[in-house]
Order: sequence, then C-alpha cells, then structure tokens
Amino acid sequence: MGQTPTPDPARRYPLPTYDENWQFLSDPNRHSDPWDIVKYVQLTRGMFASFGGEARESYEKFSNQDFGLSVPSPNGYFLQRYLLHADIHVGSRLRLWTEFNSSFENGRVGGPQPVIDEDKLDLHQGFVEFEIIQRPGVAVRVRGGRQEIEVGSGRMYSLREGPNVPLSFDGVGAIAQTGEWRLDAWVARPVTTTPGIFDDSSHRQFSVWGACVTRTGLEHASVDAY
Repeated sequence: MGQTPTPDPARRYPLPTYDENWQFLSDPNRHSDPWDIVKYVQLTRGMFASFGGEARESYEKFSNQDFGLSVPSPNGYFLQRYLLHADIHVGSRLRLWTEFNSSFENGRVGGPQPVIDEDKLDLHQGFVEFEIIQRPGVAVRVRGGRQEIEVGSGRMYSLREGPNVPLSFDGVGAIAQTGEWRLDAWVARPVTTTPGIFDDSSHRQFSVWGACVTRTGLEHASVDAY
C-alpha cells in the first residue's frame, strides 16, 4: 500500500486571509493542488501574484427573535457573501493586497439590517505593505491603506466574520515579530458600510488607535497586553 503524502506545512488558508504566503510555490516540486495555478502566478523575475476568493451562502430563520419584539420573517432569509482578492509581491519586501466584497440579503421582512447585511460591491481591503527589517528571526513591516484588524486573541479587535458584511479600517499599522513575541500598533478609522456600489468611506467622527503585545509558545496558552 502507498503512503499518504505528508501535508506541506506552508499550505495554509488562515484568517485574516492576508496572512497567506504562497512564496513556497516558486518551487514547482511543491505544487500538489489544482488551485496552485492561481495561488502562484509568476509575473516577472522576483514578482508574483496570488489570487483567491470566498463564497459563503447561509440561510437563517428565527422564532421569537428579540423576545418577540422584532417582526418575524416566517420563511427565513438568505444571506450571500462573495470575496475576491489579489496579492502581488514585488521582491521580498513589498506587497500589494486588494480584496473586493459583495454581500446580499434576500427575504428578510423589513429588508436587510443596516451595516451588517448588505453591501452590493465595494473595496473591502486595499493596502501596501513594506518590510523594513528582514533578518533571521526578526521582521518589522508597515502597512497602509484599507485593511482588516485582528490582534492577539481577538478579544478587543477581531474579524467581523459572524455578520454578512465584514469590517475593515482605513489607516496605518506596524507589525514587529521576533521569536515568540509580536507587537502590533495601529491608527485607523473604521469604514462605514453603505449598501450601494463603491460608496463606503472612512468614518468621519470615530477613530481607533492602540498597541498590542502577544507572547506565544506557552503551553496551551498565549498572553496579550493592550
């Protein structure tokens, strides 16, 4: 009997999605999946692109929602979310990440809930990232533009995966990693969700800033300090 191939540890589909790294596919011997043809596209020497996406379909139906205070949807309703991204690496330090979102709701009595149910088409993420320090065991990079923010264990800043429309921020962030330590710092404004086409913008009256230090490598645990 033949042996089952050992999974390549570099082949990951993490959240947030921009943590994907398909550089290892520059080695043709590590191609083992039909999708590798779009996960690593050589553009020129030292430059490649990676493409990906998500389609999420969900049906929801509630009884006595909000203890009967909300108007019920007797037949339930259908939620759809589609994400499509492109990740372009220029050399070993510079990357450009772009992701579009299209989210829809069908069948809810009273129409879609504001902010979280529907956004026909918009730029969800679009940022430039540059690695300032690139040494064995030490990496420091800055990221500017529209981006999701998730830090530490996600207790204070996490991805909005539950609702139909995800959340992003317009701002600047810095990430430093060495060994089991990671430092995240950011200054940003949340992006408002407007249900039209390419009409989302930075919140004009609300901004967020902060820093988080995370220690991993502990047995069955990690430690965050904000």
